[in-house]
Amino acid sequence: MNFYKINSREKVQQILDNLANNLIQNWDFTHPVQIEFKEYKNPRSLSQNALLHVWFDDIAKAMKQKGFTYEMDGSQIHLSKDDVKLMLKHKFLGVKDIVRGKLVIPDQLVSTSNLDKGEMMHFLSEVYNWAFDRGIQLKTPEDSEYMKLRKAQNA
Repeated sequence: MNFYKINSREKVQQILDNLANNLIQNWDFTHPVQIEFKEYKNPRSLSQNALLHVWFDDIAKAMKQKGFTYEMDGSQIHLSKDDVKLMLKHKFLGVKDIVRGKLVIPDQLVSTSNLDKGEMMHFLSEVYNWAFDRGIQLKTPEDSEYMKLRKAQNA
């Protein structure tokens, strides 16, 4: 999906010309094109995503140390980092239907790659609080984007 970020009045004509050229050269017009205007929001950062994956690993390790298991096919299984990721995404982000033309794939986990920085900050806080409530302390480096945003919110 292409999008154009316009952050000044001076860039409007340049972007519109670029959009027109792109459409003329690359769109076959067998189907109409939709152009939508909406406020730009910064996507979640790689720093936020990296911290989240460290936390998933920390949670899985802590749950194993605490003896938490789940039963599968008669065996007791420890949660992996990926299991924790899926569980917490389901709990806090939920599911949505993915629509591709006439194809509808129901109840797919919401992806963090589609979150903006504020939504990701909220998800990180939900995960942090969930872990804290279970006696799991998560690493939160002082210089991480999460801590900087948290301090800015509390200022």
